[in-house]
Amino acid sequence: SSSNVPLHCQKDALMRPRWVTLANALDDSILKRPVRKLLASDAPKVKDICWAMCAQQDRDDFLTQHYCRKTGSDEIHRMPATEGLQDTVTGQAMAVSGLRCNQVAHFFVARFYDGWAFQIRAHLLTDISEDNAHSHGASFFSHCVSGAYTHEIWEKYPWELEKVAGSNTKKRKLQEGLWHEEKDTETATPCFFETIRVSNSTSGSCRFSGSKRVNGRFESCFKHEHKQGDLYFMDAGPIYHKVCVRQHHLDRDAQAPCPIVSVCFRDKESSYKDSHFVTVGSPLAEDVMTNSVQEFNQTDTHSKFTPAECERRLQQLREAMSRYGKEVSSPHRVDHGKIREFTVHALERLQPSQDE
Repeated sequence: SSSNVPLHCQKDALMRPRWVTLANALDDSILKRPVRKLLASDAPKVKDICWAMCAQQDRDDFLTQHYCRKTGSDEIHRMPATEGLQDTVTGQAMAVSGLRCNQVAHFFVARFYDGWAFQIRAHLLTDISEDNAHSHGASFFSHCVSGAYTHEIWEKYPWELEKVAGSNTKKRKLQEGLWHEEKDTETATPCFFETIRVSNSTSGSCRFSGSKRVNGRFESCFKHEHKQGDLYFMDAGPIYHKVCVRQHHLDRDAQAPCPIVSVCFRDKESSYKDSHFVTVGSPLAEDVMTNSVQEFNQTDTHSKFTPAECERRLQQLREAMSRYGKEVSSPHRVDHGKIREFTVHALERLQPSQDE
């Protein structure tokens, strides 16, 4: 009962948004697992947290703050002591500060929560774009709260593995005009390039190693529309995906353009050490390796990465999440969102080139 909780903790619990309390509870449950990572079975909790985030639009501090769980040895600096909220369960502190935002590739990213095990951030997409296919070292959920985009899953078909599959494979490829004997020149053989990511954007930066050529094919094997209300789980592992924004996604409602916003829940620790990008025909572009993360601290008024531009995009993001919050708070709301799971075992059940 509340009488057993210290008065200062009761006050902090009232100050803290409900979604933060729910996020802390999920964070605690992950810490008890043999491998500290999100699981596909966490989907209901993830949806509850996301709905609670968007449904708090009447609060004065609606999505303006970054919440970070701290250990007992951490110092809460750069902020007044009153901005450190006490965790009512563990008695450990939470640091509250301004939002952390940057541009990662074509995503505007706003970070709202850093637990011990996972992070919550929102992605805003406003332009036509297409990812380079890549795998992830950390598992994550993506919950679409506004707009839609095409989500593609790609698969590798290395040449050597296909050759040992037997004469049936060779016969099929001869019929399709795709078979190349070893005597073929390197330029005549289809190939793709693997570029290892040695650090990821969870920490706000990306670093890459050199690219390695692999003879073989790299092709799309599944795609679906990820639209408002949908949730998917992407496991850490050799699963390669793309986020694609086409013109029709931006033209969905010409009278009231709706930005594309997804809320992502992502592990902070890597559980798969071989995550990398895959490109067809040529290595990953140099500008992707060197300029994929941009900070909004430039003073040049013609730059896309000024503080004023950051605030403009934040406003778009908040408006989209507020609209979704009003929808999920309606007593007449029916949840039609789909939940999809992308794990190694789930992909084995997909048929080649299967789409939704």
